Amino acid sequence: MSRRCGDGELLEACQRVLERHREVASLRMLRELVKGEVECSFSSRRLLRVLALSGRASIRVSMRRGRHGSACPLCGGELTPLRALDLYMRHTVAGFRCSECGYRALRADRVPARYSFSLRQGVR
Repeated sequence: MSRRCGDGELLEACQRVLERHREVASLRMLRELVKGEVECSFSSRRLLRVLALSGRASIRVSMRRGRHGSACPLCGGELTPLRALDLYMRHTVAGFRCSECGYRALRADRVPARYSFSLRQGVR
């Protein structure tokens, strides 16, 4: 049975993969590429959380219709509603924002469908 990867080891492997491949089109593909770099186990969910909280990678999210939960789909942090006033001066929920990683969903009826990763400019 293989051991669990440390966050630092996972970030180093992700950075090597993203330096070699300018952009990775999906979370599944990124996981397979990182899996070839390290000799330990990790989940896709954990890989996404570690990358989102580190700030080393730029993560582009493609959305689909669905209902938001109470947790951030990137890092698992709490989503706070973004409120706006409508024409009748009532408060409505315009979207959600994560207090930890800065993820924003500007429509309340959209959830992430696909993630695209690239190395953030100026990060080595």
